[in-house]
Amino acid sequence: VPVDLFRFLFVCTANNLIMIQALLLDHMGVLEVSGYVSEKCNIADYLGPQAKATSGLKDADFLVE
Repeated sequence: VPVDLFRFLFVCTANNLIMIQALLLDHMGVLEVSGYVSEKCNIADYLGPQAKATSGLKDADFLVE
């Protein structure tokens, strides 16, 4: 079955661009995002309680630093 990928958006994440083959990297638009520690903390504060509730985890089951 032919599939037209013209309108698809592929998203790739990497911590190290060296690990991505040059041929593939040449066809990618690279967007570098610096660390965002405060935003990560806000996200964890928001999602943590929801994750605990849906998974049945208790406070003693995990540690967020």
